[in-house]
Amino acid sequence: MASSLRQSSTAPINFFSLIDIITGVTGVLILATLLLATKVNPRINAGGLPEDEPDPALRQQLNQLLSDMATLNIQNQQLQRTVAAVEAAPSVASLKQEVEDLHDQKSSAEQRVADLRGSFDRLSRTARERDAKLGLSEMSQKIEELQKDLVKLQQKSQTATEDMARWEAEAREAEARLLQVQRELNKLWVIPEPSRTSKEPLLVVVSDSSVTIERFNKPENKITLHVPSEREFRAALASYSSLDYYVVFYVKPSGIPSFDRFKESTKRDGYEVGYDAVEEQVEVMFSSQK
Repeated sequence: MASSLRQSSTAPINFFSLIDIITGVTGVLILATLLLATKVNPRINAGGLPEDEPDPALRQQLNQLLSDMATLNIQNQQLQRTVAAVEAAPSVASLKQEVEDLHDQKSSAEQRVADLRGSFDRLSRTARERDAKLGLSEMSQKIEELQKDLVKLQQKSQTATEDMARWEAEAREAEARLLQVQRELNKLWVIPEPSRTSKEPLLVVVSDSSVTIERFNKPENKITLHVPSEREFRAALASYSSLDYYVVFYVKPSGIPSFDRFKESTKRDGYEVGYDAVEEQVEVMFSSQK
């Protein structure tokens, strides 16, 4: 690349004539100022006093010339700096040469790009011909098809996973509802018939692990005895008077061995007794069904 400081063989523009003119005008103004100054300054007599006053018009003209001279000096300095900058700048011919060099470089770069594009096209054709000879083109096509099939399978798998999660949630909800229904089915709601006496029923549920004593619609007063002895059962039952209550036994299969003893002791204590059998998994509910 050519240097920006290249000098043309053509002679540069000369600004010294302009500067000479400005300098000559400045000198004339200085000379006129001096002449006016001799007229403005008063003559001094022998006693050291001015003989007469200067003309005011001449003084004003002198001040104006001094102001114009100061302005011309400033403009002269600015023009000198401008001339120095212009002379230091490269010539028009040099700038034109720089532009031509840049055009040449651009053309050279475009040619290299075209050559590289041609080389790339030739290599691409060579690669396709080689792949066709080796059978790689069909393999590449099969790989692309397999990749597309893999994407479809992944999408189907994602959909199946989402469906499975939804079905599992629905299955859990159904299982919960089923368990709730089974619990409800395993409940036996016992509602006593209206009694012809003033006595209130006591429900006693007997199994091998526990005995419960409960009043109708009074679950908060329910008494639970874990594997009680006959004496413990009679002590718990004694909190209810035989004059006000009668006893109904619900016996589960595992509670049959204990039932006979509890039934006989209840009769001896003066209670009226009734009984019935119930399945082992059934929960007896001695209250009104809600």
